[in-house]
Amino acid sequence: VVDPVFSATASKADTWIRLKAGTDAAFALGVANVVVREKLHRPEFLRRYTDAPLLVRTDTGKRLREADLRKAGANDRFVVWDEETDGPVTVGIDRLGMPEGVTAALEGTFQVRLADGEIAEARPGFAFVADEIARWTPDVASEATGVDAGMIEKVARAYATEEPAAILMGGGSNHWYHGDLTGRAYALLAVLTGNVGRSGGGFSVY
Repeated sequence: VVDPVFSATASKADTWIRLKAGTDAAFALGVANVVVREKLHRPEFLRRYTDAPLLVRTDTGKRLREADLRKAGANDRFVVWDEETDGPVTVGIDRLGMPEGVTAALEGTFQVRLADGEIAEARPGFAFVADEIARWTPDVASEATGVDAGMIEKVARAYATEEPAAILMGGGSNHWYHGDLTGRAYALLAVLTGNVGRSGGGFSVY
């Protein structure tokens, strides 16, 4: 249980993690840092079920669309970088996953030729997320939350290697200012580890 106070729920837990009130997002990002750094995340889940591989232009911050690559292209088709062909591939929103034979990059920076002949620099959305996660080392998260860095690492490994694993955020951090952003940080953990859409897993609030 992660809670600033020793609640009734905390008294029944195997471990009570006491953090400074309002620092749950920092704690979750610290956990995410360990998950990604130690490669405990699920790249195939990210490719199939999330928008993590969709390319985002570094100059505008907007996702690349098929219409950007060719004049007759569609606005509801997006672009990924295929590691197999080392080039851009468009993907639709009509079905989950990548086209057969395509391995979408989750990291890297790529040069993409646009319909007007210009070259745009783009990165997978996950690369931007990974940059932010990289800032939240256990030591940095520990300074913000008051939770020992070793405990953050221990929680990260336990959560990422347990199948399935669930996060319940109720009656607590979601009641603070910017609770929606705290929720996103915890939801990120569920997505990174593939704990969405499976019995016994997920991220929930009440």
